[in-house]
Amino acid sequence: MNALVLAFSLIGAVWTVDDDGPADFPSIVAAVAAAAPGDVLLVEPGDYASFTLNTPLTILSSATGARPRITGRTRFQAAAGFTAVGLDLQEAIVSRAARCAASWGPSRRSRAGRE
Repeated sequence: MNALVLAFSLIGAVWTVDDDGPADFPSIVAAVAAAAPGDVLLVEPGDYASFTLNTPLTILSSATGARPRITGRTRFQAAAGFTAVGLDLQEAIVSRAARCAASWGPSRRSRAGRE
């Protein structure tokens, strides 16, 4: 995992997200709003609100603990490309993404296409 973070850190900034501890951001929503294209968000285990991603970012679960749980409908849309790995999404909608790589936990519902 550290090699993966190092590789991405050459492209953009690496930000930490933790809902109950010291980090750059307390929520994924705040991190996505502040991040620039190419940045990496490292998300610690916890419970997070759904978010909409319109920027090409990489969102990774940290290497320790359980997967971060995102409740509600998370949208990955109109992004030039994104990577999301190790997240437990309640519902994911992927639309109009030119390039994407995703691997997430036991989502109850997911779909791809236009909405």
